[in-house]
Amino acid sequence: GDHRDLHSFPTRRSSDLTSHNQQWFANQLGTTSAGTSSSQIATTLASLTGEDYSVANIKTSNQTEADLYNNIANSLRLGCAVVVNVKTVPGRYTSSSGHFMVVHGSFIDMAYPDSSVYFTYTDPHYNDNYYGTFTLSGASMYDAIDSNAGNYVRVA
Repeated sequence: GDHRDLHSFPTRRSSDLTSHNQQWFANQLGTTSAGTSSSQIATTLASLTGEDYSVANIKTSNQTEADLYNNIANSLRLGCAVVVNVKTVPGRYTSSSGHFMVVHGSFIDMAYPDSSVYFTYTDPHYNDNYYGTFTLSGASMYDAIDSNAGNYVRVA
């Protein structure tokens, strides 16, 4: 049988957010050549979804990997995708300035003794080498967020 405990919550809100490309997000957020801030994303998502999106930071709040997992899982349970800001995604992406991705699912692989956590995310990057939906371990997601300023946008 399938040994994964799947927790994907494809709701209207999260599926709406994962079906758009980077240009659509940029237009919605008023992104300029200077970029987009996490707080702009939280404000725009709150406006688009009616949910209470806010910025969390794993560095300033000393969040552990478990804290991150719980915060993402809580958002997903509410049917709300999470936007993460990364510089490096192991084996997939490296940026000098940072990049946003949308996390919209999670599962626990029960085949491993530590019941490893995995996240499903969509990368809206305009470059087809990065664009698509992928799976990343919880530890790698934590490292990817930590590789930049430590910000992610979620519903509390």
